[in-house]
Amino acid sequence: MQLSLTDPLNRHAVTVAVAMCAFVSLAYSQSASGPELGSQSPEVIDEIIVSREKPIVLLRHEMRMAEKQVFDMFNALNTDDEFDVECGRETRRDLVSWDWACRPNYEKDLRTEEGRRMLIGGSYINAEARIRTKHEELKKKMEALMREQPEFLQSLLKLADATEALELEREKRCKGRIICRRPGYDSE
Repeated sequence: MQLSLTDPLNRHAVTVAVAMCAFVSLAYSQSASGPELGSQSPEVIDEIIVSREKPIVLLRHEMRMAEKQVFDMFNALNTDDEFDVECGRETRRDLVSWDWACRPNYEKDLRTEEGRRMLIGGSYINAEARIRTKHEELKKKMEALMREQPEFLQSLLKLADATEALELEREKRCKGRIICRRPGYDSE
């Protein structure tokens, strides 16, 4: 098993393990020189297990990357650019904060067209109704790819697992709370 020291969890676990080994060897060397040790045999530590819960922010990042992978694969397999889906940060209406969103091209295009027509006083288009219709088409395209492409299905399953892990961790940590935001755990 290889550990990547660029991953903050691995770097933290390695640091803790090294510190524990240094502490144990220091404690052993000090006690070995003391008179109270006598003929007793030192206790040997076979294994040190370091466990740590993943922060919610890391689980959310993993879920977003799995989601991006699903749509990147969908975009590569899909032949109609209108149905390509782009994921990324999206500014909220308050213009101060942001959300993560994955939006198909047709949704952006229809909303842009609706806004343009409202500004110039053109005829009204019902973007919401058209978007709902296009969403149904997108859903059918994705279902067909799931049947035809096992890799696409695997990426969807990975996304489902990441989403479930995030939701279970939130539920575990936030049980019974109305607001559940701990610094470093649930921040964007």
